[in-house]
Amino acid sequence: KKEPFVSTSKHFMDFGRDQSATSVGFQATDEVTVTNLASCKAKFRVLIYDDGSGLGVDFMLAAVPSEGTIKKKSSVSIQFKLSMQRPCKIGLVVIIQIEGGLRYHVVLKKNV
Repeated sequence: KKEPFVSTSKHFMDFGRDQSATSVGFQATDEVTVTNLASCKAKFRVLIYDDGSGLGVDFMLAAVPSEGTIKKKSSVSIQFKLSMQRPCKIGLVVIIQIEGGLRYHVVLKKNV
């Protein structure tokens, strides 16, 4: 059986430190493109690892799509949307998990 092999367009998302980023209701988006380099399809799922940084209380983070299939030799763009509920620093890891056990980590950061 062939194993999927993918690459990501970035490994780090920085939502900045400007003054507007500290206000309640601040929203920002970023995008990660995942490219399937294999000759077989690759199923993926986005996992957001929260280590107590305030996810769901101080801020919200959504990934669209959060799971799906990447056709062979093609790409999918995952849109990340950050919404601030209150001023805080954010440091967390987003994991793009590929069926078969591969995991790609993208670090998300925002300073107040």
